[in-house]
Amino acid sequence: MWRRRFSTTVSGTAAALKDKKWDALIIGGGHNGLTAAAYLARGGLSVAVLERRHIIGGAAVTEELIPGFKFSRCSYL
Repeated sequence: MWRRRFSTTVSGTAAALKDKKWDALIIGGGHNGLTAAAYLARGGLSVAVLERRHIIGGAAVTEELIPGFKFSRCSYL
């Protein structure tokens, strides 16, 4: 339920994002960044999360590195 309320994506050019204002900016869409963003959003702040990869989740992501085989990125930790 909270995922629908708090997950919004902003797509567009840098010019379109320039006029947008946020109360908080989280750098990194890993576990801790997403947790911080969720708490801030729950508290009523407008939050943006910046992630350099094509997928959020950081070390908690399972990806298909070889076709047919899925790996947890940091399962060795």
